[in-house]
Amino acid sequence: MYHALLANRYLTSRVIPMVAVGAVALCVALVIIVVSVMTGFLDMVRSSGRTLMGDVIVAYPVNGIPHYERLIARIEALPEAEAATAVVDGWGLLRMPYPAGARKDSKAVQFWSIEPAGFARVTGYDDTLYWRPPTDEVSETDFRRELPS
Repeated sequence: MYHALLANRYLTSRVIPMVAVGAVALCVALVIIVVSVMTGFLDMVRSSGRTLMGDVIVAYPVNGIPHYERLIARIEALPEAEAATAVVDGWGLLRMPYPAGARKDSKAVQFWSIEPAGFARVTGYDDTLYWRPPTDEVSETDFRRELPS
């Protein structure tokens, strides 16, 4: 009983202990909020990564994997694997359509060459892909008109 009376008297007699208790409570609330937000962010990054690349990547740098069709067949034969596909990854230069005139900018780009049906089975990208079929009303000259000059 004496301990509770002493603690109550010490905490309520001055403002500084109340400020300290409030600061600790605020810090605990801040930690809880940050952990919950970062957990949601981590889950979002994981699901985005699976949509883009799948769960497991088997790679052989620079040269690629010879006879990859046999490797894909062996992977798909495993009961743990749902699907597998080949992706060719490389670097290139892209000549941009701007600025106007003869001098155009070139940018280094990373490209992927995929087999669409197999890549869609692995990643499910066909559910997230937005594609609008061309119409007769839109021509190449209309597209050039939309580019910044």
